[in-house]
Amino acid sequence: MNFTKDFEQILVEFFKRYDEKNLKTIPEIMRRFKRDEKDVIIHLCARYNVDITTIDGVEANMSEVLQKKSVPVAESSVSDNLNKDTESDESTTEDHEEAPKKSKKKLIVIVLLVVILAGAGVGYMFMSGGLGSAPETEETEQVESTEEEVATTEEAAAEEAAAAKAAEEAAAAKAAEEAAAADTSSTDSTEDVENAELIQKIL
Repeated sequence: MNFTKDFEQILVEFFKRYDEKNLKTIPEIMRRFKRDEKDVIIHLCARYNVDITTIDGVEANMSEVLQKKSVPVAESSVSDNLNKDTESDESTTEDHEEAPKKSKKKLIVIVLLVVILAGAGVGYMFMSGGLGSAPETEETEQVESTEEEVATTEEAAAEEAAAAKAAEEAAAAKAAEEAAAADTSSTDSTEDVENAELIQKIL
């Protein structure tokens, strides 16, 4: 048996003509049966009930084909490979159909678990004294006492500032009085000096 075309091209044409769903198995067949190409062609012809002489790209005589049919190892492995690929295609289709059902069930279970856990958490918080009401009361009391302390401190500071201002004003008033007294006494002493000079001139 001889091939006048590329083996892969022969397989593509064969599967396009007899079984298009196995076109995707060609790379695997090429890889697994690299050296058993003749056995693959013989097996495919037997499986699909095709005369080997009608396949374009294959030159074979019937005596050679009959001898090759007696080799069960290659035939069974090619047959197993094609059967597995066909079965895997069918199971993949079934898996895709079952996958949405399984994912919906999982989603429902997850939602139910979340609802149950959330309900349990709220129930626990309610039973243990409400949703954190005790800490809020303590915080409120602390804030109020801090505000009172700040107000008291501000009042004390204001009183101290008023006292300091009053003291400053008193000191300023006293200094003004002393300055006025000093001016008066200096004015008096200046007048006395002038009067004394006048008296001396007259005399």
